[in-house]
Parts: sequence; C-alpha cells; structure tokens
Amino acid sequence: MAKGFFIAFEGIDGSGKTEQVFRLAQWLFSTSKKFTSIVCTREPTWGTYGRRLRRFLHSEKDPYAGAERFLKLYVADRKEHCAKEIVPALKAGKLVLCDRFMHSSYAFQQTQGIALKRIVQMHAGVARPDLVLLIDLPAKEAFGRLSKRNVKGNEKFERLEFMARLRSLYLRLPKQFPKDRIVVINGRGSREQVAVRVKAAVIKSGVAAGVL
Repeated sequence: MAKGFFIAFEGIDGSGKTEQVFRLAQWLFSTSKKFTSIVCTREPTWGTYGRRLRRFLHSEKDPYAGAERFLKLYVADRKEHCAKEIVPALKAGKLVLCDRFMHSSYAFQQTQGIALKRIVQMHAGVARPDLVLLIDLPAKEAFGRLSKRNVKGNEKFERLEFMARLRSLYLRLPKQFPKDRIVVINGRGSREQVAVRVKAAVIKSGVAAGVL
C-alpha cells in the first residue's frame, strides 16, 4: 500500500463488532501479502484518558449523566490515540482496524443530549476513517447478549432504553455524514454470516478498491 487505510467498526454494545474486527483482520491477512502489518486497536484506549473513561463506565449507572465530561474525555483519548498509534501506523502504510472511533461519540453523546454540531466541532483535526462499518442489531437482541455475558452487571451505557435510542441515532449517521462512507451491516445471524457481510462490504466499497 502506498499509504495506510483506516477502517472503523461501530455499533451498539452487544452488536458483535469486536468479533468482526478480528475476523476481518484474519481474512485480509490471509488474502493478500500487502497486509504484512495490520493494527487492531480499540477505544477507549488504555492511555491516560482511556483509563479514566473505563473507571467511569464501570462506576456510574445513569447512562444520561456526565455527558460533557464523557465527550471531553473521549475526544482527548481519541486525539492521544491518533497521535501515538493511528496516524503513525497510517503514515507507515499499515492497515488500521479500530473498534469504535469518532462516530461512537456522534451517536453516544447525542443520545446523552449533546448537540451533534458541538460534538463535530470537538473533533476538529482528528483523522477520519476511510471506511466505517456499522454493525446493526436490534437493541433487545444486543441487550440479551450483554445480559448473558456480564455476570457482574452491565456498564453505564448498557441499558435497554438507552440502547434503543442509541441505535436509532447510529442509523441516522449515514445520511448526516454522506461523505464518511458509512456502510450499515445486518448484525443478525451467526458470527460467520455477519463476517461474510463484512467482507462483501469491504470488497464492494469504492474506497477499499485501492487496497484489495
């Protein structure tokens, strides 16, 4: 690759996006020798701001509380993430797959009550993904998955009513950001079935033509 390529995975908690990050990485690595180095990363990070976010996610229960604090911390974590990992990897010609990025804040903090315009302004100067894969799943199904695996209780944003509103805002993003190349992928079915849809979206995407 002459330059790096950046794919972000989005979706409500329990949608299965994290699983699909690694499945896509494995498939791409085995598909072409171009992909000698694939960076799989996620947000929140384990950096200075990411650690604070993780503590708040586990300690707070009201999903609508602390909206401004969360927005500022997510943006600070994202900028640190870009400076230390994502941008250097892209400059080195690597493929970057990220589990959540700026569109998470567009959806989550909008659901918390912050105006989209302000969220966008806060992200001025942040690197934008070349492709966004939005794994879509009904809130009830996603919540059911979370309830089965979270034996210690759900995190701050893992509340059914909040997740339903969050999903609706996620699904608005392709129209709100038509230039961001957001592809909505049906997250229902087996992991293998969803992986096939993810591969198809990557192959069919015009922006992906330069790396496949």
